[in-house]
Order: sequence, then C-alpha cells, then structure tokens
Amino acid sequence: MAEQARGKNGIQKHDIAIAQKALNIAAGLSSADKAVASAILDHYNRATGQCDPSLGRLATLLGFDEKTVRRATEFLCSEKWQLFKKDSHGGRSFRASYSPQWAKFRAIVADWDQRMRSICEPQMKRRARTKLSADPGRKCPDTQDKNVQQTNLSNPSYKPISLNETPEQGTDDQEAQGVGTLFNGLLKGKDERAVNRNFLSKERGETAGCSHREAGLANASDRVNDWINRLDDNGASTWAWLADADGVLDAAIQAEMRKRGAGSQFILSAMRSYRLNHSAERGHVH
Repeated sequence: MAEQARGKNGIQKHDIAIAQKALNIAAGLSSADKAVASAILDHYNRATGQCDPSLGRLATLLGFDEKTVRRATEFLCSEKWQLFKKDSHGGRSFRASYSPQWAKFRAIVADWDQRMRSICEPQMKRRARTKLSADPGRKCPDTQDKNVQQTNLSNPSYKPISLNETPEQGTDDQEAQGVGTLFNGLLKGKDERAVNRNFLSKERGETAGCSHREAGLANASDRVNDWINRLDDNGASTWAWLADADGVLDAAIQAEMRKRGAGSQFILSAMRSYRLNHSAERGHVH
C-alpha cells in the first residue's frame, strides 16, 4: 500500500499541499523565496514530473525582476535548503528544470508538528519561594502561627483561591502563599470559578510547566489540525486553500482557544465567503 501511495519522482498523494504548508512555516526564507518556490510548485506536473518554468515567466507572474527570481532559485536549491534540484538545461527548450525534494518539505512539516506538540519549555524555577529560616535544619517558614497554602509540588493543595481572600500582614511572598490579592487587582470582574480552574490546572502540572496561554494555544492548534486532517482527501484541498488565505489559520486557532469547535466554524465561514465573493466577481465579468 505504501508503494502504491508513492507516485513518480517520489511524490505522494498530498505532497504538494504539504510543500505549500512547509513554505508558509519555514523560518529563514524571505517572502520572495517563498513566492518563487510556491510558483515553481504550481508548475509541477504530477503525471509527468515536468517542472520547467522559465525565469522570465516566473518574474512576470510574480511581478519580480529576473535577478530576484534567479537569486531565489539559487537559494532554494542551495546546500542549506535543498528544497529543489535544478538541471540547468533539463527542461523544454533547454530551460532549467526543477525537481521538488518532497522528503525535505515533509521533514519541515514534521518538525513543525513536533514543536507544536511540545511548545511548552521545561518548567522554570519559581520566581519566588516562601522565605525560610537561616537555620539549614528547618524547612518551614520562619514566620510562626501563619496558615499558608501548601506549595510542595509532590503534595500540592487543590483548594480554590477565593478572589476575596487577602494575606495577613507581614507576608513576604504572596505567590508562594497562594493568596488571592494577585487576582483582585489584575482579574477584577473575572469569573471566580474560571480563575480557580486555571490555577488548579497549573498546580496539578496539566500545562507541563508552560503558561496557560501557551498550553491553550497548542491544544487549540492540535484540534484545528486534527479537524482539517479528518476532512475528505485528508484535508489536502483545505490545506492548499489555507496556504493562500493569509491569516485565516491563525485566526481560526485564536477562535478555537476562545471556544472549542469555533476554529472549524471560522474556516468554513471564511471558505464560504471566499466562494461567494469569487462567484460574484465571475458573474460581473461579461
């Protein structure tokens, strides 16, 4: 089955869509490099493997001068990137012929997906800890008769923090004490249950040491990606459309962070609007 999925020149079913995604997320490529690479991919003939657009054609299509296109192709074929192999006289009319290196594009996307899953950095040291006695034999706060919230990671307290809870006078470390005044000023008016839920998630290690927003962003992105990949043709047509729809994927992930399922609805709505506008434009051309 794996051999059947692989076509001529090593191309697989969704490699063109994957390559377009790789160009969008690749760090180190300029906008001109990405535009030239995308235009070359658009000339690839899946049936024959032919891909030989001339410099003049690429320059005209993109609105660049030929020097810019030539520099971009040399960079894309360089040892650093190796996204294409170039045969200077291998195409029709002795034009340059380009062979996309599909494995390289797949590797870029695989690396991106891995980083999306492991976006959280290793847990950083707490910015502040409960002040301890100078006596090395003591491991408790030096302030006597104070009821403080447990902060030991091996035995944390899961008691929700009340927004109305205030610390006793003389406390040196509000974060380690788990008091609520930090939330009173910054989150005044927020739903108390939501604040408690977020705090408990961090205390239980559910965010793997990263910020709540970073964890939410990673989870929302995974949900949107999974939804696209479950579509017909494994989402290849949707990925291809998103590659040309600037900002739609990012906006969908932000919507998914706010409400589960909103990311897919955002993409569907954007695609419907695009089709309606495109149909209206074609209807006026007569």
